[in-house]
Amino acid sequence: MSTLASQTHFTQVVNRLEHIAYLHRACAQIQAGWNVKLNEMEYKLSLASHTFDDMEQVAKLDRHLVALTRVDSYQGTIPVAWMHALKQLDREANQSTMISGIYHVIKPYLATLYNQLLNQLDPILDINLKRVLNHYMPLLRQQIAWANDHETPSDHPLLNTLTQVLKQPQSESLPRQEGIWQPQDRVNRAVRPENMPRATPGALRLLPKNAWTDPQGIGLAAHNQIHGEFTTMELMSRCLYEHPDMPAAFHLDMARHASDESRHARIFMELAALYDVQYGDYPVYTLTYDAYYEFDPACPVGSKQELLWRLILRGTIDEGLALDDLAYQAKSRDFLDQQKFANACRYILADETFHVQGALKWSRYLCDRNEEQVTQQRETARQFLNTKLCERRLAYEQQHAKQVEEELAYRREVAAAERPEIPYTRVLNRSARMAAGYTEADINQVLQWGYADAK
Repeated sequence: MSTLASQTHFTQVVNRLEHIAYLHRACAQIQAGWNVKLNEMEYKLSLASHTFDDMEQVAKLDRHLVALTRVDSYQGTIPVAWMHALKQLDREANQSTMISGIYHVIKPYLATLYNQLLNQLDPILDINLKRVLNHYMPLLRQQIAWANDHETPSDHPLLNTLTQVLKQPQSESLPRQEGIWQPQDRVNRAVRPENMPRATPGALRLLPKNAWTDPQGIGLAAHNQIHGEFTTMELMSRCLYEHPDMPAAFHLDMARHASDESRHARIFMELAALYDVQYGDYPVYTLTYDAYYEFDPACPVGSKQELLWRLILRGTIDEGLALDDLAYQAKSRDFLDQQKFANACRYILADETFHVQGALKWSRYLCDRNEEQVTQQRETARQFLNTKLCERRLAYEQQHAKQVEEELAYRREVAAAERPEIPYTRVLNRSARMAAGYTEADINQVLQWGYADAK
């Protein structure tokens, strides 16, 4: 039977919810900032997924907090010492210590807070909040189990400090929205395992001679798709991390985008494995992180202009083209009776529609919803990137004359290779683009670039 919560009970519930929501958000901040710096691909994929889990839970908890505090003026606070300890973990930890701090200290402590709050909640008044907390507990256990399987707990002194700070009563507090710190670093180049072969910047990507029916070619085609999934995951993670002053909805969108890309990478890795290809069997490319991270001197480092160009280039141009290509791939793979590949493209296309939608929404937000400014910025950013890539290719050609000859000879072989007749052509996917939020002016801009057929 309900005891009908007292004012003391109500205040305790709200305060504990604030603490839980903050720790989820702080974990997401650290995980997102570290993603590109991790040196194991499995770690990158899992942390991107966990970051979205955390951010989605923050959004759910915040909806409850807003509803519960609608009557009274209320500002949630968190201990100042928590913020300092978590910021220090982000700034000073190595990879192993960061993983241990998140998964062997903070998340077990979160589980304790969950259990304490669940035991405290009123069985009638708090039934909806109970559902939210109970739904997340299995995810929390899975995340902790993942870390136990992959990383031996660190004995770094930072972790002892963090453990003590979390468990000891704290007197000094600050508003929760002020508890997420500014970025502690810049990361200009995506980290990859030392034993993974990396393509030389400026080198032409290795293309299959027959990506449709030759097993080796299909495996290489799947391998080539994985590059962009990883780098987009890393880029969107850094967008989340580097701009804590953006609205909460932006952080949730970036976390979902990164998490979706981690799943896409796993999908293409499974497809490649069907053709005996593992990621890293061919050189790996990190262009869509390394070249899209900053745009010096056109954009001030760390600025909203830089963020805008990242979203425009990767989110509204490149991923717009993905809407066109994935539909073409799905139909073509159906025609070739490659059902697993075709269905994968359909599922990924569904996600990419949301990604483009988010990139369009936030690029408009950053341009004060001025459509003409968005169009102009997209044109300027595209020209800047094209110039940057041309300069990079020219430098490569000047330094690697022999490799250039080999590349061009191979590309001639690709052009001359026999391939099956596919009864489809790659065209602009107008319906998906319109669903994602492109205007007619946006679509016309793409057509003017010659990127897609208007049929």
